[in-house]
Amino acid sequence: TSEGQARNNLRQVLHQLRYALPDSDQFLQVDTRTVGWRSDAPFSFDVHEFESALALADSAERPDDKRAALERAADLYRADLLPSCYDEWIGAERDRLRLRHKDSLVRLVALLEARSDYAQAIRHAQRLVRDEPADEEAYRCLMRLLALNGDRTGVIRAYQSCVANLQRELGAEPSQETRETYEDLRRGQSRPMRAVERQPKPETALPLVGRTGEWERLHSAWLQAMEGPAGFVLVT
Repeated sequence: TSEGQARNNLRQVLHQLRYALPDSDQFLQVDTRTVGWRSDAPFSFDVHEFESALALADSAERPDDKRAALERAADLYRADLLPSCYDEWIGAERDRLRLRHKDSLVRLVALLEARSDYAQAIRHAQRLVRDEPADEEAYRCLMRLLALNGDRTGVIRAYQSCVANLQRELGAEPSQETRETYEDLRRGQSRPMRAVERQPKPETALPLVGRTGEWERLHSAWLQAMEGPAGFVLVT
């Protein structure tokens, strides 16, 4: 399109926008070369607030501040970006925000689990499986949290939901890892957390006794590695 035609098209769009948006001058700053949002407009951008909350979570040093920022981000993300828009340009941005939302929920669930706040962790894990019904890792996380919270019936329901959703979405059965996690939890055993799930399963599992402080330090180091730079822990 020529420059003149492009400017004419823009003028028509702005005319339509002014007609559709009452008191548009409260929101839009328009001159002969630019169009933008007014800095003093009486509104806020949910996408901007969402990403600001995630940035705050990244920079927060206190766990309480990190939790508050992640919970704020979770509350702000109510649906995919402009779900009724099918223009080609929006796909990549919609996917980027969806992935950031999923990552923030995973971080929030891990933080709440580390603090033994299983009820709140379950609530956010349930949202993970609602958002992605075929995500087996999210289902394994949810089942583990339900077991830690003493809800064996909930574990069974979560697994049944996983089976049904995988069949409906993918025409597939749960993976061996998911089946083994379910069987272990149903028998009252606990599988390792995600960070160590790749380790070989020991032939004999014995309960950990008298190492609460050490376990908390290991869990804290794992959370830091998940959310920031890598590190290592020496166990002697």
